[in-house]
Amino acid sequence: MNKRNIIISVILLFSIIAALFLIFETFTTVEAAGTNSNGTVIITISAVTEINFTVNTLNFGTGSVDGGEPQAEVTSLASGQVTNGSWTPNGGNLTLENIGSTTVNLDMVSNASADDLIGGTGDLFQWNITETASGTCVGVANLTDNGNTWYDVNTTGPVGTRVCTNFLPTSGLDVLYMDFKMVIPSDTSKPGGQALITATGTSV
Repeated sequence: MNKRNIIISVILLFSIIAALFLIFETFTTVEAAGTNSNGTVIITISAVTEINFTVNTLNFGTGSVDGGEPQAEVTSLASGQVTNGSWTPNGGNLTLENIGSTTVNLDMVSNASADDLIGGTGDLFQWNITETASGTCVGVANLTDNGNTWYDVNTTGPVGTRVCTNFLPTSGLDVLYMDFKMVIPSDTSKPGGQALITATGTSV
């Protein structure tokens, strides 16, 4: 092989090596290149406005006014109290819970007044509504936390009395107790009966 052929061969060899190097670099660059694409996760949560009487019955049972007494009094506060009557004390209550996800304004109404349910001279049918934890009613709590203060039940429809403004759905702050007091005169001619208490929650 003469000198000219050797030079051509060397040049050709270097050309092949350079070409192979460029191909390798191109392949490496393409292989190392990245790409991004985005996906989206969607959830829609609907607000729920719902209240529920988790304890919906308070039964004072059967009894009568003690002989010679003008009236008897029955209340459900604390362990229950009976004065001048033969009813068995009942310390229960109606328990109302905000089981939804929204804060509500709470109104309550009774379908029966004292005259409807008891009758007689000086009859009373009253309620007392209490927060189970401070802050259950964030706004005005018209009938809550009044201790031994009683209010005549409201029979004015359709919703009655605003008893709690901003009744929360927060766990631990979402329960109200309703206690009741009845004064039964000895001159009543009614056999008793039942009153339906309706609670209405309106989302705020």
